[in-house]
Amino acid sequence: MSQPPLKKPRLSSDGPAASGDFGAHDHPPTTLVPRDSPVVGVQSDAATSHGLQKECNTASEKTQRNLLFDIPLDIWYEICTWLTPEDLLHLVRTCKLLRKDLLTRKKQSLWARARGNIEGLPDRPPSMSEPAFAHFLFSTDCAYCGAPYSWKLMKGHLLRLCKDCFLEHTYMYSTVYWEHANLEPITNYCNGHWFDDCVPIQDCDTRQPCECKLNRILKCDVEELQNQVKVFAAAGHITGTCEDEDKDEATVHAFVDELRDKLTERIEETNDILNWVSKRDRQIRSQHARARQERFETICARLEDLGWRDELAFLDIPARRAMAGLPEVNHYSMELTENAWQGMLPALTQFLEGVRKRLQEKRYRETLRARMATLDKAIVAHYVPTLPRTARMDCRPHPIDFALEPKCRAIMDAPVSETVTVEQFAPLIPGMASKWEADRRQALLDYILPHLGEVAAGVDPLQLAISCFMAECPWYWLKTWADDEPMRYPDILALDRGRDKGRTLRAKHAPYTRPEDEDDYTYAVKTLHWNDPEPLESPRFDNEYQVPHNLANLVAPDLAKLLVDSFRSIVSALGFDPARATFDDVQQCGKWLRCMTCEREHPEASVTAWTWLEAARHDRAVHSCVTEALDRLEDESTGTFMEFCITVPDAKTPAQWQVVDEEDMVRMRAMLNEDEEAAVDNHDQAPFLSCSLCRDFDARERKDRPDMTKHVREV
Repeated sequence: MSQPPLKKPRLSSDGPAASGDFGAHDHPPTTLVPRDSPVVGVQSDAATSHGLQKECNTASEKTQRNLLFDIPLDIWYEICTWLTPEDLLHLVRTCKLLRKDLLTRKKQSLWARARGNIEGLPDRPPSMSEPAFAHFLFSTDCAYCGAPYSWKLMKGHLLRLCKDCFLEHTYMYSTVYWEHANLEPITNYCNGHWFDDCVPIQDCDTRQPCECKLNRILKCDVEELQNQVKVFAAAGHITGTCEDEDKDEATVHAFVDELRDKLTERIEETNDILNWVSKRDRQIRSQHARARQERFETICARLEDLGWRDELAFLDIPARRAMAGLPEVNHYSMELTENAWQGMLPALTQFLEGVRKRLQEKRYRETLRARMATLDKAIVAHYVPTLPRTARMDCRPHPIDFALEPKCRAIMDAPVSETVTVEQFAPLIPGMASKWEADRRQALLDYILPHLGEVAAGVDPLQLAISCFMAECPWYWLKTWADDEPMRYPDILALDRGRDKGRTLRAKHAPYTRPEDEDDYTYAVKTLHWNDPEPLESPRFDNEYQVPHNLANLVAPDLAKLLVDSFRSIVSALGFDPARATFDDVQQCGKWLRCMTCEREHPEASVTAWTWLEAARHDRAVHSCVTEALDRLEDESTGTFMEFCITVPDAKTPAQWQVVDEEDMVRMRAMLNEDEEAAVDNHDQAPFLSCSLCRDFDARERKDRPDMTKHVREV
């Protein structure tokens, strides 16, 4: 249905008969009344007084006409004088007729009047038109691609870029500097810092010089500088002769100073404008953040009504940000309409299903951790039936040793809602403990017997003084071999209680890849010491996972034989039979040894004596050394070789031992007391003590942190 013809208002007898269109005036008509006075209507011929009310010859122009075009010229100008540049920008984007009219050069004064309606607005630079200046002040669109909400303002320019265009239209400073700082003839008379003073560096951060997203230079600035240098070089101001060297240097410095002054002037001209725009951007972003937060809270409230309350409570700050940043959530406007809600609901449901899975995993691990503690209490109750506690009572299995047993697993893997008590484990512990001790003893015998040689009849091989074990430390193995004390049976069963220096027989020091056929219970038990799952990721600690007690972490057979042979020579030097002497026999003899090999090789050094255990440590450090070497292993599937580091014996001069005579023993015993007191100050050598009046309290005792002393006084 076509619109009725617009009526032409009559002109008043004393009003001006304006002819031409609205674009013919550079400023509002002088007949307009002041703002603080009532507006006097001026009747005019609509066909001639208002340029927007021209004849519409096409159908498209007729559809764009509205009541706004029926306003008389003086009223239209009066309305525009009350608008801001942002309002004029909105009008320009309304329709083609307004855009064509308001963006003419004749309407510059109209934009200037609008700019004066905002208090504190910076002055327009002469190089920009009024509409362009208004667009920079009030629009957040990228200057190149037009992307909205582009917040990067260019130093020294009235330019706004998005992140992608910023990287596309800029160079890295480190790349450009070495390529352009040596431009001829400037580099002959100035150091490289002249380049920094003549080009503005965007997002400058000297603390991160190699960060690709910082310390960048606009390509247009680099090209402009190159052209200026080329023009300067082509002008012939530099002769390059030795006679005019001082003159040429002064000319170059004057040119560089001119470039520096121009840059400083340009930065000063744009600083006020950039500061005003930056302040406005912060206000806009703050408003958007509040709107997004209110919208996100509304979304969370709706999700809680749908049954996602626990999952939303589990979300931490990074997870909530990830949820709010989903593309499907940000695709819609700030107003949460029903269509927008239905559009983002599938993505939110998928996200929260992943969160629910990790929440269930966390609860499951927390339940298993509590049940492992209950199992440990049952083990302690079996091995420490009465107090005081002895050292032999500590040589007991750990919960990990029983957790994978079928009978124990049936209790451990009960539904999370059930309560597991010590009484449920108590009937199972005696039988599993007896079997575990027998299996561990047999495994240790199979490991050590090939290196002991002949053992006297009626002697327990594991009680021999030469029967010892050493676990590999993956972090500083060479130091461990020389300094650490080898373990003996049954103390090796209690190795993991202190977790000394990473030596353990219940852990694998390697990244853990979960097999496809491994169930959730086994995976959780092995990785129970890892961090709990986070809303966005599963538990992770790649360097180690738990396994039942095993001998895989003991040293290789060649090193085990080297260790046994070292103790064999020491026990023989003390006058004992290595095939019969036990650890207690050698420990109680009280004899000390001297290394005659070292005394012959270093006659100027003072004579040193050691106990038999210290002599063994000296032998490992000096005479029975180990070293690291590279080995190659072929991968049969690919036919390639992989190199890895192994530990091998390092042949040295064997040690010859001699027992210290009685005359020197008095002095040695006095020195022993001083060494024991000094060892308490060392954290690595501080004793690991167990309270005999408690079932499971252990602690290190140091002067700066006397944990055991504090426990005894309090408990």
